[in-house]
Amino acid sequence: MLNEFYLDIFDVEELEVIFEGWFENNENISKLNKKRIWFPLLREVAKLGNQKALSILREEMIIRINRKKLEDIEYFLNENFLHLFELEELIHFYEEIDIKHQSVLKKINSLINQKRIVNNLKKHKRIKIVLEDRYKDIKYTF
Repeated sequence: MLNEFYLDIFDVEELEVIFEGWFENNENISKLNKKRIWFPLLREVAKLGNQKALSILREEMIIRINRKKLEDIEYFLNENFLHLFELEELIHFYEEIDIKHQSVLKKINSLINQKRIVNNLKKHKRIKIVLEDRYKDIKYTF
């Protein structure tokens, strides 16, 4: 199964080249079935500061979340892709998930609570927050 392990075979320049044609032609990755490679690749390009990659990544995730396909939503949760969304967006996703999917609802609720805490800390300037390039790790400095 394809996964993020394969990212190690590409260097920074190669990742940018992979998507260069896509960005220029506004290609749609919805047609691609290999989300376990395309989403991590897009995330890596977005981490390099490419806003088009970030935009495409978010748009494609929203499409899949709106389809309410549980497999995709669980993948995004387990691979920490939902950290790319703001609090209001996460609340919207939570409200759209069927109540019978309690494990997914719990994970999204946990992420919502984390975002609320971080937003509150930022708002009150009680602590300086440094968000690392990796979306899943949050480091606090005093």
